[in-house]
Amino acid sequence: LERLNARGRPQALDVDGRYGFANLWRAEVNYRTERYGLAVLESERAVALAPRCAWVLAFKARMQASPGYFEEALKSINLAIRLDAHKGWFYSWRGELLRKTGKLHEAINEFSRAIDSNKQDSLAWAWRGGARLKLGFVNSAIVDLKTALKLDPHYAWAHSELGQAKRKAGRQDEALKHITRAHCLDALFLWAYRGKDDSQSYEEAMSDLRQFLKIKPRCALAHAWLGRMLCQEGDEGLAMAHLNEALSLDSEMALVYVWR
Repeated sequence: LERLNARGRPQALDVDGRYGFANLWRAEVNYRTERYGLAVLESERAVALAPRCAWVLAFKARMQASPGYFEEALKSINLAIRLDAHKGWFYSWRGELLRKTGKLHEAINEFSRAIDSNKQDSLAWAWRGGARLKLGFVNSAIVDLKTALKLDPHYAWAHSELGQAKRKAGRQDEALKHITRAHCLDALFLWAYRGKDDSQSYEEAMSDLRQFLKIKPRCALAHAWLGRMLCQEGDEGLAMAHLNEALSLDSEMALVYVWR
């Protein structure tokens, strides 16, 4: 990242300012370092250079979803599918965006289309299992999540969701094994922390986010979530400190300005 940003622009763009894929790779670097606002900005530049490239639009949708711009991401992936309806993973990604916006039945339909297109798509199996779990279809969720883990045994999110499903099925020992496995696979795996579990209290959620920040103190998104929770709990001073820290790490996170 330092090499890419040392001169304000990466060398590839100094040589050819219209090389859109250089913007995509810089977006990916920002995405992997939790600078989600900057990732969105770079992906928008890439789309401006290649507005009819379905893959670039799908990439932009992925970047937009990271800071929570789900409606904008859905518009991007819908356009990508209109341009190229034959890529199964486009449907998988649209399903995940629908799942995140609470449209669970529609999401399941999209995941099923992706699976019909490619039975080896571990993400589609896992995400369909997650959607079914939210709807309370615990047994079918367990089947989907087990299938995902057969295809990709190192998928931490699937282990975490399968742990939650088995907990709801009353299989506590098995649930603990999968949740522990999620942490072992990725100690920085934020979704495995209960801070994103709607069944937890604010106190428990904030405790888990603080624990995560001890491991990864420069995660802008975790600071933003914690700041928002603290504000809702009435601790405005500490909330402002975390929101300010989030913006110092990623100044393009527009929602944080709203929360602040």
